[in-house]
Amino acid sequence: MAASPAVAQAIVLLREDLPGGKGLVAYYLLNDDCALADPREYLAAKLPEHMVPSHFVRLEHVPLTPGGKVNRRALPRPELTTASSDDTAPTTGTESLIAQAWCEVLGRDKIGVRANFFESGGHSMLAIELHGKLQTVLNRRFPMVRLFEHPTIAAFASWLAEGETPDETTTETVERAASRRRAQQRRRRRRA
Repeated sequence: MAASPAVAQAIVLLREDLPGGKGLVAYYLLNDDCALADPREYLAAKLPEHMVPSHFVRLEHVPLTPGGKVNRRALPRPELTTASSDDTAPTTGTESLIAQAWCEVLGRDKIGVRANFFESGGHSMLAIELHGKLQTVLNRRFPMVRLFEHPTIAAFASWLAEGETPDETTTETVERAASRRRAQQRRRRRRA
């Protein structure tokens, strides 16, 4: 984020006082007469989705300690608004089950089916919790990577409806594991 010409200073913290537990918060100070339309969009173009902070806070000044360092304790808690204005209600039973699990994990009362999990306060640790809840609620096993590939309720429900069979998932997982083992063996041979 600090690489943007519009940003004078950027600080990213892991905060533990957010709904749903821990979350990344990006604090930024803009250069004079500069604007940064959407910091989330800027970072999403440069980072994997799960590494983009959940919340962004624009600062007028950076609080400093008497020693001149950033006073992390004085940084404001982000205003907890839904990152997506989507409040489209679930239309199917599957979407309703997924939405209920999302609300539990994110600490929300409701969430729209087109809201992005990571833009709504989710992060990789909450994705692990969500993965377990969804496998229990849906009574179906699936690779966690599917949550990253389909980060909205509608997209995930659509993927579920496509009906990937367990055999396809198992074959894909076995092939990836075999590929990793071959790569590890090649690295060991090169070191020896």
